Formats: sequence, C-alpha cells, structure tokens
Amino acid sequence: MASIERTAYPRFKRNPSSHDLNELHTPTEEETAFAQKLARSPTHLLALVILLKSFQRLGYLPKLEEVPPAIVSHLRGCLHLKPEVAPGYEEARTLYRHHRAIRDFLSVKAYGKDARHLAIMAVYDAAQTMDNPADLINVALETLVKERYELPAFSALDRLARRVRMVVNRRFWNSVLSHLTEDDRARLDALLVIDLRTKRSPFNRLKQLPKQPSLSHLQEWLDQLEWLVALGEATEALVGLPPLKVQHFAAEAKALDAHEMKDFTLPKRATLLLSLIQRQRVQARDGLALMLIKRMNKIQQRGKEELERLRVGHREKTAQLVSILADVVTACESAPTDAEAGHLVKTLLAEKGDTGQLLEDCETVVAASSDNYQPLLWPYYRSYRSTLFRLIKRLAPASTTQDQSLIAALNIVLENEDRRGDTLAGAVDLPFASERWQRTVYRIEDSAVLINRRHFEVCVFTHLAAELKSGDLSIAGSDEYADYREQLLDWEQCEPLVADYCRELELPATAQEFVAGLRTWLDETARQVDAGYTENGQLVIDEHGKPTLKRLQGREQPASVKELEAAELGLTLVEAKSLLAGVQRTIVEEQITEYLAEQSACPECDKKRLHKGAHTIVYRTLFGKLQLSSPRLFNCGCRPHTNRTFSPLAQLLTERKAPELFYLEAKFSALVSYGMTAKLLEEVLPVGREINAATARNHALKIGERLESELGDEQVFFIEGCERDWEGLPRPDLPLTVGIDGGYVHSSEQTSKTNGWFEVIVGKSMTAEGSSKCFGFVNCHDEKPKRRLFELLKSQG
Repeated sequence: MASIERTAYPRFKRNPSSHDLNELHTPTEEETAFAQKLARSPTHLLALVILLKSFQRLGYLPKLEEVPPAIVSHLRGCLHLKPEVAPGYEEARTLYRHHRAIRDFLSVKAYGKDARHLAIMAVYDAAQTMDNPADLINVALETLVKERYELPAFSALDRLARRVRMVVNRRFWNSVLSHLTEDDRARLDALLVIDLRTKRSPFNRLKQLPKQPSLSHLQEWLDQLEWLVALGEATEALVGLPPLKVQHFAAEAKALDAHEMKDFTLPKRATLLLSLIQRQRVQARDGLALMLIKRMNKIQQRGKEELERLRVGHREKTAQLVSILADVVTACESAPTDAEAGHLVKTLLAEKGDTGQLLEDCETVVAASSDNYQPLLWPYYRSYRSTLFRLIKRLAPASTTQDQSLIAALNIVLENEDRRGDTLAGAVDLPFASERWQRTVYRIEDSAVLINRRHFEVCVFTHLAAELKSGDLSIAGSDEYADYREQLLDWEQCEPLVADYCRELELPATAQEFVAGLRTWLDETARQVDAGYTENGQLVIDEHGKPTLKRLQGREQPASVKELEAAELGLTLVEAKSLLAGVQRTIVEEQITEYLAEQSACPECDKKRLHKGAHTIVYRTLFGKLQLSSPRLFNCGCRPHTNRTFSPLAQLLTERKAPELFYLEAKFSALVSYGMTAKLLEEVLPVGREINAATARNHALKIGERLESELGDEQVFFIEGCERDWEGLPRPDLPLTVGIDGGYVHSSEQTSKTNGWFEVIVGKSMTAEGSSKCFGFVNCHDEKPKRRLFELLKSQG
C-alpha cells in the first residue's frame, strides 16, 4: 500500500494552528444558517457543522471520531454551544441525510460508478508514462477534484491505482515478450544463473556503476560496454515503452538480486532485465564520455603544471643569458670601431661556451616564457592513446551542428592510428582549433606545410572532450550526451501551436506577413538608431565604415551613495530585535483586547459579565517578554458553575511560553549544548536573559516527555495477519535503505561487567528519492524501541 504521506490526499493536521482554525474551520453566517435550518438539536448542529467544514477542507466526509479535538472545540465555541455538547448521531439515517445535504450545499457529486470510471481513465492514461503509485493516486485526486466529485477513502484510490498500474504494466510486459525469440529468452535467463564457484551471477556484473577515470577503469568500462552490447539487440523490443517506464523497470531490477528476479513471471522478468540492460548501456556510454572529458582535462592540467615547472627550472638559465647579453652590450659600447666590437663579442661568446648550446638555451627559455603548454601534452597523453582510440571508436561521436570539421579531423586521426612517423602530409582544416594549437600542429619544411602527428592527435581529442561537454557533439545511445535535436518537436506538432505563439508575441501568423513584419520592425529600429547616432557617445563608425562600441560610462553616484558602507545597509541586529519586540507587543495587545471583548458577555444569555479584578500574566514569546493584564470575571448566574469567577486569558494561555519558543529551544538543544542554545536565542532574538541552560534543558525534556506520551504502545509484531501469509504481502513501492549500527558507552568508574555501561543503537533510513531520517535509542532503557523504529519507517512509506 502506498504511503498516504507521499501523496496529496488531504488529511487533518494532528495539532492545527490557531491560524488554520480561524481561516479554514470558522463557519460563515450562510453556513451557520444552513446548519441551523437542517439540524434539530445542538448535538446534530455541531456534528453537521463539523462535517461541513471538514468536507470543505478535505473533499470527503470523515468519521466524527477522526476530527481533531481542537477543531471540535473551536466549532463548539463558534456556535456558542455548551462545553458538554458532543457531536454525534443516534441514527444512521440522520447522518446520511446530512451527508446528502452537505453535497447539495457545496455542489459536489457523491463518489460512485461515474466517478470511479473517470478516475480509472485518468489513472490509465497517466500509467502509460508514470509508475509510482503515489503519482497515480495524485492524478486521480486532481481529476476528481476538478470534476467536483467527493473523494473516496484512500484505500480505495490505492487499490484502483495499483490495479490499473498492473493492467498497464502487464500489457507492456506481454508486448515485450512477444518480440523475443526463444534464444533471446534463454540468453536473458542465463544472466540469473549463479556460478557455484564464485557465488555470483552475470546479473551482478550488469548492475555495476562507473568508477574514477583512471586507465584501468577506462579499460574496464570499455569491456563492460562491449559486454552489454554483446548481449544482443533484444532491447529493440522496448521501442514501444515510454522512457520513464524503462527507467522505473530498470531501477526496480537494480534493487533486486538474481533469486528475487527468478520469482517473477517470464514477461515481467524479461522486461525488467531488458530495461536494465538498456539503461546500463546508456549509463556506460555516459560514464565513458565523462571519463574522456575528465581525462583530457587532467592531461591539460598536467601540461600546465609541467610548463610552470619548466619556468621555475629555467630561472637560473635565464639569469645567465641576461648576464651574457649585458656583457655583449658593454663590449659594443666600449669598442671604438664595429670591427673591434665584433671581435670582442665573438671572444666573449667563445669564453662562455659552445654557441650552439647557447642558442638552444635561448630557444628553451623563449618556449618556457610563453603560455603555450600544448607542446607538452603528448607525454601525458601517450599512455592513454590506445585506450582513447578504442573508446572513441565505441562511442562514435557525431556533430550536432553544420560544422563537420572536427569529425573530419577525427576521421584522419583514426585513419592514421597505426602510423609511426612524426608528420602527416596533406592539408587538414582546423577551424575549431585556437591559434596556439595551430602553431603547435602545423610545421613548414622546404616551403611545404606538414602536420605534427602527435600534437594533431592531442589537439583533436582535446576538442572532442570540450565539444562533448558543450553539446556540439553527441553520442548515440547516450543520455547526458544525446543529440538534443531528437528531443525537439516535429513541425507537425509545432504547427497547431503557431497561431497562439504569434498572437502572444503580437506577430502575424502567416509566412509572408511574418517576414514582412520582421522587416518593418528591423527598418524602424534602424531608423531610430540612425536618428540617434549623433547623440550616441558609445558608438563610433570610422571612415572605413567599421563600427566600434565604447565602454558604457556609468552615471555619477550621489554623495549619499558614495558615503554608504556595507555595515550600514539594512537594519542592525539591535535595531531588528527592537523592531520585532515592538511589533510583537502591538499585535498581541490588539489580539488580547479583541479576545477579552468577546468574553465579556455570557454566551448563553448574552448578559454582560461583572469584573472582580485583574492581575498580570507574563507571557514569553520569540520576540520578547510580554506583561498582559488578565481580568477576572464572575460567571453568569443563568446556569450553575463550579467556580464563581474565572480568568479568560489564563484559560487561553495555559502555557506561559509561546509554542514557537518551545520549538526553537528543543530544536537547538538537540543540536548543541543547552548553554549554547540559550546564548544563540539571546543573541539573535529579543528574548532577553530569561533563557538559560537550565530552562532550555527543562523545556526540551518537557517536549520530549510529551512526544513520548504520544508514541503508540510497544508490540511484538507490527505486521497484521498470520505469519504464514506474510510472504503474500505486496512488495514495497521502491527500495528503502536502512543502515543500523551500535556502540557501547562505558563509565570511567565501571566496576563490573553488568553495571556502568549501556548500548546505543543509531541508524539512518533512506528512500529511493533520496530523503532520509535518522533514529537512535538506548536499547536497555528504551521501553518502546520497536514502536519507535516502526513509526519512523511508516512515516517514510
């Protein structure tokens, strides 16, 4: 059964707020008159209004005992009924008559055969692409609400969604099976055969995920993709399945083991296996493409690091060459004639060593002083060369644009894979490469342009990775790197939308008028630009007709803006706390004044109550401590009372602290120490110094005790029915991962093995969607460990 918490099925809040009570559960004059006209007793009046307001809130008629007491009490007060009046019906006939009256009053139709058919059709259409029962239930809810039908019980919608989902899925499963031959079925079943020696099946290999882009992992994943492709083209049977269905079937198969897969019927088993194979092929291609991108980025990073290392290593050599140059300049200045200067220079260079070595040192320093790291990439690329060739052949990237130059260059690289020469002859167009890359790749010898084969390969693979990442290249059978054009609508699908689209943009909808309108728009814009050219200080057109756009000059800022500092923006913490305290005081005083004015008259006879006196109530809130005047009133004598006097405000504020303050104290106390909690609240909120470590601790314990009291009773088992029938229970919707661990806490003064220690059990449960919750308890002291874990898992579905 799907969890109601994961659906949009309306239900009551356990503790509705005062805002909800006033906004959602307060009857209007028309509603009150409707109920008073129909009901014949205060009991029926209260019950009818409760059902009416509940129906408006929920969309269905709940049982009276399911309505929270706070709502019952609020409506009793709104109707000015006595506290002892309880909602209820002596006869079912009266209850059903009120049900019909409420539906008629709200113009809502009862849930019946027509509504069920409508819900089934909506769920059937949605089940063609959706598979999560919670999503299907939400579709049924939306349809019923839109058509103004009463909502059925959640269990009825759950059964409906599951049955329709099963019908749709069975049709898909049978359709897939009908496309498979006996050999295909045998090949799929062979994936579930467990090797007695390794205790593993090919199904385990099928569920593997990509790893880091190292050389060994690249080769492993190429082997994995080739193995997946070698499983055959039986995935053509999945052509009629929507992509979301295939993804769900694959996720379901991935969460199971080989033994559990064998328990399914042949159509479902074959469909789940084929879906998993297809999704794993897609993810393998995505993983390999990502590995290519990461590896080429790493190679470029290593080249940049090598360039920086060369710069550091050549600093001494650079200093030597600069020193030689300084000596040469000095010799030239001191020599009286050019001949003597030349003789001194030659003598000086001969003293410094071999002139050929000096020339080589100069070339090395010049190369290291530039930012051109491209010639340094080959050593880091070489070890991956054969694997990258194998990878690119398997992925077979294609261009998503009209520019095919990179694909043409790749084909040349592949054609020369086994070539060992340093250069390639012939012209190769590299418009995609930067000027630095072109200087690195091209070489001129004897007036002929040659291509450095090694640098050419690195250049092509580097740009392959870059264009895969940008979307200019695509990989067939991939997901992350698929051709985006395949997801665009065909013209047949776009054509019916053209008229509305053009109407929204205020453009003509016919081809001729559309082009004419654009030309008119462009001409008018051009005329406006021409007319304002003389006053346009940012655009300049020189005598050759070349336009130049200057940098836009900002406006001069006012002196007040220049003097403004970041610390002066907005409210300071002290100002915000003071402002919040004042706003809180004003709002609460107005609310209290209105509330006391309503309590000044007796609700039974409308006689004004007499005042006995007043006292002050201190009420602590998130935004300050408030001192409220609480008058004491005499009870009216129209009926007997236990006490002669009462305080309306004291009855309203049974706790002298606001629930929000309780909440923050408990929340932060669970995260940090009680002292830190008190300091944090005092620092950011105007709570004063009323909160300290002791009060934070006491209030946190008080809330903990209340939550503990709301926890259900402990049970031995939480699954209903006979243990023999447990195997027949429906499987969960999606996988739920639960991790549990434990540890022992020992006292430093422990003297025996039985005393001075306790065991702590902690864990975390995570749903398939990724949401998680943590839990923990001390097993030897907790009286309800099973109930605590059961309620947590139940809240996650």
